[in-house]
Formats: sequence, C-alpha cells, structure tokens
Amino acid sequence: METLLFVPASQPQPPVLPPPLPAIIPPLIPLWYGNDSSLVEIKLTSGTLFEIKEVRFFNAKDVQRLAVLKADAQQKLGGVSAGLIPWGSVSWVIMSSFAINQLESVLSKNSAKQGMVVAQEYMKAEKKLRGEGVFFPIGMIDGIDRAIPARWNIPEQPCYPDGFILDGDEFVVVKDREGIVHSIRWSAVEYFNYHPNSSAAPSIPPPVPALTGPPSPVEGTAPCVPG
Repeated sequence: METLLFVPASQPQPPVLPPPLPAIIPPLIPLWYGNDSSLVEIKLTSGTLFEIKEVRFFNAKDVQRLAVLKADAQQKLGGVSAGLIPWGSVSWVIMSSFAINQLESVLSKNSAKQGMVVAQEYMKAEKKLRGEGVFFPIGMIDGIDRAIPARWNIPEQPCYPDGFILDGDEFVVVKDREGIVHSIRWSAVEYFNYHPNSSAAPSIPPPVPALTGPPSPVEGTAPCVPG
C-alpha cells in the first residue's frame, strides 16, 4: 500500500513595498528688499552720526491687540487717567505704586474701576511686548528707503506669518555696525540716507520668533534660511 504525501500549495505572499520617502519640504526664504550689506545713515540735530544695520520690530498682531486694549481702557477711564498713564510708549519705566494709588483714589470717586482693570491689563501686555522685540537687517525692511518709520514693516510671509511693525513709540531702537543698541528719538533726526549696498559684514536673518497668537505656523514647515 502506497503512502501519499500531501503537500499544501504555497500561498502567494503580498509584495514587499519599500517605505515611503519622507516629504521634501523646501526651505523658506525671507523677503529681501536690499541685501545683507544695506544700511541707513542718519544724523541727529546734535551732530551725532549713526550707521544703522538693524531695527527692532514687534509682532504686528501683538501690537494691534495692545492698541485695542489701550482704546478700551481710555474709553472706560475717559479723561481720568490724563497725566498718570503714559499711553503709547513702549519704553517707559513701569508706573510707580504711588501713581497707581492716586489713580485708584480718583476712580473710586468716579465709579470707573473697570477701566483701571483694563489699564492694568494693558500695562502687563505692554511690558510683555517690550521683551519680545526682534531685530531685522535693514535689507529686509519694506519702506526703509523713506525716512518715515511708521511705514517700515516686515510684511506677512511664510517666514513671518503675522508680519512685524514698529510700536509707534517716539524712539526707534536700532543696532549700528558694531551691534551696539541705540534708542533714537526720531524727531531729532535731521539727515537720512538709505544705502542699498555698503561694505559691511553680512547679517543673518533673525530666527522665526515664537508666535503669541493666531495664525499658527503650518506644521512641518522648514525654518527660514538666509536669502
């Protein structure tokens, strides 16, 4: 009697696919209007000359939120706060406890304590903003060819989705060729000249700052690199 050997048919195996290639994300290049050697030359009424390489800006959304707080507080306080709250200056020393007590005393008589709460919120937000300024090279600043700081800005772009603007203070904070920081009272500037090209060491674009509010950066985007 013969013994039959049963061999089951082999099951077809699914093809082995290679792992998917990671997505290649191109680097984000910040916008440049000049180049890394651009600078601004100014002369003050005192005769002091400065060669400016960088200017300090603030997140545009943060500046706008601060302006809303300021307007709300001023509306609630009316004219009560005149002379006690230095509105609109991002370089002022924090209000003394004496001034706060004086204002609270007046407000208690005018039933405007809600305005004081908003004013104190404004002060905290303003103090926080002062610590979050970012210096940008002259060559990256839109409108820098004109001596009107209110028109200077870093436009919204993938690198900086909120954009950056100045805070409206009478002082413009800058860095010179040596990297020394100066606060320039712009009303004291009597001469201004923008040099798109100058013999200077290259500047490095600032890193993408952490955003404090919407919109959020797109996940997976690469950091900005020099243009």
